[in-house]
Amino acid sequence: MKSILKTINVSSISSFALIGMLSILVTGCGSDADQSDPRRYDTTGPEITLNTRPAIEENGVITQYAIDKTVELDINQEYVELGAVARDIWDVRNLADQDTQTNEVNPVLIEGSVDNTQPGTYTISYTATDTSNNSNTITRAVIVADRAPPVITISGDNPVLAVSGDAFVPPSATYYDLFDDAADTSAVTAISSDNITSNVDTSTPGNYTVTYTASDASGNEATKNLTVIVEPDYQDEIVLFSNGSLAEGWRQNGYDVDLSYGDCPGNTCPNLDYGIENDPIKGRDVMYIDHGEDNAAQAGFFMQTELNADPIDLRGAEVNGILTFEVWSDSSDGVDLNVAVDCPAYPNAGNPVLLEGVGAQEWQEVSIPASSLFNQACALRSDEIGTIPMFLSRWMGPKIRIDNVVWKCEFSCDGSDIPDAEYTPWVKADKTAGYDAPSSYTGYDLVWSDEFDGTAVDQTKWNLENAGGGFGNSELQYYRSENAAVEDGLLVITADIQQSDDAELPGGESFSSAKLTTQDKLEFKHGRVDIRAAVAEGKGMWSAGWMLGANVDDIGWPFSGEIDIVETIGGVTYGVDQENRMVHNAYWNAEGPFAPGQYLTPRQYQDAKYSPTPSGQSTAWGERELVTEGETFSNTFHVFSIEWDEEKIRYMIDGVYVEGRDLDLTTNVVAPCPHGQVANEPQLSCLGQSYDNDFFLILNVAVGGTFPGAPDSTSQFPRGMLVDYVRVYQTAAQQAAQ
Repeated sequence: MKSILKTINVSSISSFALIGMLSILVTGCGSDADQSDPRRYDTTGPEITLNTRPAIEENGVITQYAIDKTVELDINQEYVELGAVARDIWDVRNLADQDTQTNEVNPVLIEGSVDNTQPGTYTISYTATDTSNNSNTITRAVIVADRAPPVITISGDNPVLAVSGDAFVPPSATYYDLFDDAADTSAVTAISSDNITSNVDTSTPGNYTVTYTASDASGNEATKNLTVIVEPDYQDEIVLFSNGSLAEGWRQNGYDVDLSYGDCPGNTCPNLDYGIENDPIKGRDVMYIDHGEDNAAQAGFFMQTELNADPIDLRGAEVNGILTFEVWSDSSDGVDLNVAVDCPAYPNAGNPVLLEGVGAQEWQEVSIPASSLFNQACALRSDEIGTIPMFLSRWMGPKIRIDNVVWKCEFSCDGSDIPDAEYTPWVKADKTAGYDAPSSYTGYDLVWSDEFDGTAVDQTKWNLENAGGGFGNSELQYYRSENAAVEDGLLVITADIQQSDDAELPGGESFSSAKLTTQDKLEFKHGRVDIRAAVAEGKGMWSAGWMLGANVDDIGWPFSGEIDIVETIGGVTYGVDQENRMVHNAYWNAEGPFAPGQYLTPRQYQDAKYSPTPSGQSTAWGERELVTEGETFSNTFHVFSIEWDEEKIRYMIDGVYVEGRDLDLTTNVVAPCPHGQVANEPQLSCLGQSYDNDFFLILNVAVGGTFPGAPDSTSQFPRGMLVDYVRVYQTAAQQAAQ
């Protein structure tokens, strides 16, 4: 009979017919049940459903929460009861109002409690009973957990300054735990010396870290770092502004968009007010810079030497020197301030140092390492450098004040007593170590190569340049043939500092190096190029194996196109260790002709950088492991390659394609193309046109410039790039089209 009842129960009949049929069936089975009460057939309790958190809508996106069968709370976090609803099929079916059949009709009894001050798992039960006295119960678990780590407080300032050579004792620190110490809000626990780690070495100026660690009874751990700046025991200083007065030979100046970015000395800028005024906090005169209400107007302030003043010599500031000043802003958020150093020889070179949110309605002292300023602009190896500290309020912002602008130097600021750096000999990379490419590739023929097996540079294949002048990058070297040699099957390009007993370089440069090109000797379109090399190491070094369009002398760069096969800079530049970073660039320009005097910005398609792990650096720029630990691009040979055809340029290192860095030559369609170039095939873009021409090879090592920055006290000379071979391959079709 049971199976029969189940079948009837799910059929589509009226409730009255169902009751009649069930009566007959029960009577036939001989039941003694009260035939007048139909609820005798209701033996199932109500269905209980836990309520969820209300849906939320943000930016047109609706978030619907799932049922929270388990709720997790932090200590002292309020528990909000969501409740539950119950619905009984029989009770709903027998409601007189059929429109309410979808409503929940059974009350829910909620039992249990949560103590949010004590960790543990608490159970909330939900019970519902229908009109037939059938009950059902479900539960929700509420977990109260101590998940908040202790709060650490370090006494004193952060960062803290320490003087080179002095003993340093980490300042004390305490911690407070929201749960453990809840009963006594004034309670703090001292962090023991066992839980303080420090790498501070006061014998060497620099930035160091002290780490404080604390744990609570629940095992939650907190750490907080203290930055310790070990400053040299500064022996010399040059004051530019102090006590309301500019140093002799210095003046204030500005520039303004309404003057075509020309100078406006004497506070004559249309969109900028600057000068000297009394500061109520200090009670004396300071410099001020005020953009007024029109904060969008582009104008800036700077300090400079008088036009007829002797430039100052700041070579000594390169070694552990700093530019220090005080800044105040009338904004509670502080001001974003650009600080730069400019040079008469290379104006506007490099990017300024950005200080964010400084001087928020209080005077704040700022120190900037001189190396981070000079390396982006000036070369300190010339006899005298005229400097311009620039305080740029980024075209806009609140009123700011500047005070006590001082250069501080560990030795004499003019560099007259800088000790000679300990010289480390140049240990050249082992030619037999590292990756070596195969001598042939399927589908390619070797059409040109130089294995450097002779005793001198083969000048039937290479041109040796003799030139200087910075080459548009503020480079510091003079290229001369004497710095290129062939030794032991290697091309050796040597970069060296100008020695006192050397013949003076034609442009008065501080460094010498070499540059080789195949212009007018090897010019080709499409193919594969392999360069096996070990690059120069050290701050300020800029090694490159690259290509330029053969028409560069006719239409100029970057319209001619540029392909950088291997390009590296050494040392620590702009705070980043660069020794194992490879840059792949391609330059062209498809934005149309430029008016005379208009600043031309090259189109840079890609900039992929590679570094080994562990490097501690961001994985931005396509960084990936490329060399094993202990290897660098300087101490080990690697093979840098491109494959170039009418559609793409693909980069390879050690025979491995650089994924995602292909240059698609069919993109970037612009018409008309620059300089009246005409596409010889309709499908070619202006980009494609730049690379649908013959190119020649270039090998060189530059010193300094806006990209690597100037050499510093860590730089060692001589250093250079070693090249084992350069090989050019082409397919039969590429040779036929040549």
